[in-house]
Amino acid sequence: MSEYKLIGLDMDGTLLNSKKKITPENMAAIEKAFSQDKEVVLSTGRSVAELREYTDIIKGLKYLVCISGAMVYDLEKEEIIYCAPIPNEVIDKVSEIAETSDVVVILQTTEAIAKKTDLDNLEHFHLNVYKELLNSVATKVDNVFEYCKQKGQSASKINIYHSTPEAREATKKILSKYDLVFNYAEGNSLEVSPANVTKGTGLTWLCNHLGFGINKAIDVGDAENDMDAIATAGLGVAMANAIDKVKEIADVVLENDCDHSGCAEAIEKYLLG
Repeated sequence: MSEYKLIGLDMDGTLLNSKKKITPENMAAIEKAFSQDKEVVLSTGRSVAELREYTDIIKGLKYLVCISGAMVYDLEKEEIIYCAPIPNEVIDKVSEIAETSDVVVILQTTEAIAKKTDLDNLEHFHLNVYKELLNSVATKVDNVFEYCKQKGQSASKINIYHSTPEAREATKKILSKYDLVFNYAEGNSLEVSPANVTKGTGLTWLCNHLGFGINKAIDVGDAENDMDAIATAGLGVAMANAIDKVKEIADVVLENDCDHSGCAEAIEKYLLG
């Protein structure tokens, strides 16, 4: 039996195939892990609301490291057990950018909060693959910033979607004066997280909460925002479809990609071993 107690799985490009589905092989491996008292955790940039489609079908799933590590959520108790908010001054600056630039802004709390009219123009921001998801799970409001204030919610991540790479760089330059973590995601997305917060810090917090060190955890991913978790975990695993930077820092690179059940390979080889 493997020494590892937990495996963190990124979602997009990792657990999910190119059609945003969990393959039967991946699901079977997850169920096998649960039957052997191992923890399988979703480690993702998505919010709790954006994960409901999957958390409803993965029986036995207890914890989420979501919003790129800024939130750890207990599914059984339906409560936040750790949260790192973005400072209000940053929220105000992003509000200014949204008013003057060609961007879509989604604020991440336990909800994914989006402006109603933005969801009608997702193709312009190369978000076709997320159109169905966002329209089904997003909280649609007239003003995302006012909504958060009225609800007394603190955003733990901001997704800012751009039409071009140049526009993304311009936004990043404006926000770089603040102490924040930036990650590039699919398309021309800029993910903005609180300082010193990554999937790695979220996974470390959860491991400590469960009574063991991060050295007993495996992390699997494919993109830049997975790199800290992969570097921090006891075993860092890169998907076959991972970007080169991820493969370079990973302890192992899988033979299979997200369309060929790479996560099942990781669970069988390294978590159950």
